[in-house]
Amino acid sequence: MNACMLHTDITLLLNTMELRYQQAIKSNEPFSVLKKHYSELKQVRQAAAGKTILQSAPANS
Repeated sequence: MNACMLHTDITLLLNTMELRYQQAIKSNEPFSVLKKHYSELKQVRQAAAGKTILQSAPANS
């Protein structure tokens, strides 16, 4: 896989998740929703920094 393409995909994913989190804040979503978005964003940030491996979400979520 092209490293540049991978970097672009990760950047796009991070930007999308950050936007989703910010939109949830602006629309006064419940705390549980904010917590979920933040947790997902934090996990992707750590993976992008090479600190952890992404784990797939449970099938029931």
